[in-house]
Amino acid sequence: MHVTRFSDLGLRIIMTCGAGRDARHTVKSLSEDIAAPATHVAKVVARLGELGLVSNTRGRGGGVSLSDKAYSWRLGDVLRELEGQGPLVDCFDPPCPFAAANCLLERKLAAAQEAFFAALDDTTIGELVTSAPAPAQGFLGMPRIVG
Repeated sequence: MHVTRFSDLGLRIIMTCGAGRDARHTVKSLSEDIAAPATHVAKVVARLGELGLVSNTRGRGGGVSLSDKAYSWRLGDVLRELEGQGPLVDCFDPPCPFAAANCLLERKLAAAQEAFFAALDDTTIGELVTSAPAPAQGFLGMPRIVG
């Protein structure tokens, strides 16, 4: 299973915001901290806001922070939302000659995908952010995400 760049950024944003529970971050500062383009970070922050995981307050004294309810979210549920519920493989583009309602491979891949998410269900965001080591300033040394 490969986690999308969108989900990777979402988890990095959650961890960054959780590192200082009451701290507010700008999209620009988050972008610098996680070494990702601000345009990508803004899109992910918007989605996290739609899910109620972050609050995004405009204006002076505003910024992005984890919402109180975010701490009880399970990581598996976060990734289910960020990744979407689509199948691991698309049996119809291009059309698979084995595509059928009773395809064993399709069922096995769906089960594997759910097992991946389920393996993360025993950890909450609260547990994640309290157990994470303090980030290096600007996450130096982390690979830069481009594109």
